[in-house]
Parts: sequence; structure tokens; C-alpha cells
Amino acid sequence: EDEDASPSPKDTEFQLYPDKDTAQNTPYGPQVSYMVHFEGSVRGVDVGTPVELLGIRVGRVTDVRLEGEAGRIRVPVTVTLEPERVLLHQGELPTEPGSLQQSTDAQMALLVARGLRAELQTSSLLTGNKVVALAFHPRAPKARLILGARCPEIPTVPGNGFDDLSESATGLLADARQMVQGANQVLRSPELAGTIKNLDVLTRE
Repeated sequence: EDEDASPSPKDTEFQLYPDKDTAQNTPYGPQVSYMVHFEGSVRGVDVGTPVELLGIRVGRVTDVRLEGEAGRIRVPVTVTLEPERVLLHQGELPTEPGSLQQSTDAQMALLVARGLRAELQTSSLLTGNKVVALAFHPRAPKARLILGARCPEIPTVPGNGFDDLSESATGLLADARQMVQGANQVLRSPELAGTIKNLDVLTRE
């Protein structure tokens, strides 16, 4: 809490929200958009998926689509960031949208040059939901913020591998299910029933 901050004026109105998710999903001040391209599966990513910078929510996904080019399929994901949450600016934010985008791009370009990359991370193994995480990867290949497209593009790095873990877990569950079904079939077989009956006769003699 800022001890030097002055109290709100009398009769100031504050907007209340029904829950935490609604409050977080409500745009906070002006917004700017960026593009990220993922070549793998984007299962669990949809409009409204959170975008986090170093674990702090700073925006959300606003568009997901498929693109094909030169025999390759990529998934461009549009993310909308809220500069007031990211604090990429010193002083007041530019009010004109073009100036705001240019100012934010300049700061984003510096962050990308220092290793900022976008990646998909699994937020829940149970639901498979994802987040678009912006984090620093100092050992990532050098890259830059790509300008000139519909939206400036933030370079990406591969995700955290939870998809492979989830697929392995699914495979193990399927194998276990088959083993249980096989054991049930053996227990219900006439041959096993006959063997048990013969053993019962032998033990009584």
C-alpha cells in the first residue's frame, strides 16, 4: 500500500465484478496487439486464454487460426496486451492508438533483444488448459520483434513438454485398462472355472 497516495475523492464510484475471472478478463486501459506463431499443437488455447509475463497476467488471446504456406501449417495466435499492466511506459501512456503501439513496440523490441520469447505452458494437467507465457530465455537463438505484418510478431520457443507427459499418461492408462479387461476375461473363462472345480475335487479326496 502506498502511504503517500492521497485518498479517493468523496463519492468516487468503483466498478465491482461478480468474480475474480471476470475482473481479470475485463480490459484494463488501452490495449495493443501482437502475433505469435506456434508450429505444434495449440490444444487448450482459445479466445480468452491468459497471457502472462513472468507469471503475471498482462493480457489475453483474441484470435486463433490456421495458416498454410509452402507445405507447412502454422497457427498464428493474436494476443492483446494491456500496457498499463505491463508498465512498459514511463509517465502517462500515449492516448493516440498509433503512438501507443509505436511506443510499446519500441519497448517490446528491447525486451525481445534481451531474450523475451513467447511459449505455450500448461496451466492444468487435468483440464489441459494453456497460457501464453512471455518469459526470458537468454540462451535462445537471437531474434527480433518482426514488424510490418498485420501485428508485430513476438518470437517463440518450444513449450514445456507437458503435452508429451500427458500423452504418456494417457497411454499408460490405456495399457492398464487393457490389462484389467484381460484379467476379467481370464477370471470369467470356462477353463479357469473347470480348473478350480477339479482342484476342489482333488483337495476333498
